Amino acid sequence: MIEDMPHNPRGLMDQLQLPWTPQLHNSSLALDHLPFDIKDDIISSVDASSDLLRLALASKEWTSMVIPNHIEYRELKVRVDCHVGIWKHLAARANLAKNIRSVHLLTQRTNIREQFPSTLGEETKADLESPPAEGPTPEMLTALSNFKSLQRFTWMGNKGSPMIPNSVFNILVGCQDLQEVKLWQVSPDRDQLTTASSVCRY
Repeated sequence: MIEDMPHNPRGLMDQLQLPWTPQLHNSSLALDHLPFDIKDDIISSVDASSDLLRLALASKEWTSMVIPNHIEYRELKVRVDCHVGIWKHLAARANLAKNIRSVHLLTQRTNIREQFPSTLGEETKADLESPPAEGPTPEMLTALSNFKSLQRFTWMGNKGSPMIPNSVFNILVGCQDLQEVKLWQVSPDRDQLTTASSVCRY
């Protein structure tokens, strides 16, 4: 997340080392007059964080809409046994969770750095201090069902990882934008291979 971001679009572009053009300035003025809901729909349609940053250059208002409520809700990398607070937040805030594009579930043994919204509420931050959950929790399943724009799903396990419950695959089947599913050292419940295979065709 960019700290101390200037609200002057040209100053922000200098900070990001991006070119300033008169065309961008004129486009910014036109975008400012759009209704809030339309602006939010436009932002929601943008996949890449780099493109979100460029959109944030339009004006102070666009900056406040993009950061942090969109730019922090595109990619999620968390441990499978992560503290329930993250999933509670994403389960309760469907309006934010719907913009998640990529989910990467990790194990404790991986060296991949976790990535999740830094703007969690105080109540959710307190939940991060609670003991970690084992396997998918109701909050996790609700959060997954809120990921309406999910495109990529990865579950990285290790030797001895439990099988993935069918409830996860039932949710993934309903993700219309899903393009990629990767399972590492984990497997679906043997009694539910039909549903899992319909998802893993991606």
